[in-house]
Amino acid sequence: MSSITIRGLSAAAMACVALALPPLAVRVTAQTVYTGNGVSAAVTSAVTLRPRGAWSASVTYLTNDLVTSRGSTWRAKRSSKGKVPGSTSPSTAADWELFAEGLNPQGNWISTATYNPNDLV
Repeated sequence: MSSITIRGLSAAAMACVALALPPLAVRVTAQTVYTGNGVSAAVTSAVTLRPRGAWSASVTYLTNDLVTSRGSTWRAKRSSKGKVPGSTSPSTAADWELFAEGLNPQGNWISTATYNPNDLV
């Protein structure tokens, strides 16, 4: 497994890195300075992201799996199967979170279609 330390990288850039490489450990480091007493504390956490490609209803996804769906990249918050990332009816907010937002190509505009934010026609 590859390992990379990322500081100050945007979600979109991190998604490009994560989807282009095999599973990798991402170590995010943040430093907080408390000015009241002059003490500083560094908080470090490590997460292993597993790029899985395009979302599929037949695949069981595990926590921290990354998938692409509807033009965006999504991170699994828990194990699930058949739950569409970003669905609002039924809601899959407990299963998926937006990792990097993109555009959702829909082809030519159709007057009878219902479009969502970020749909590209």
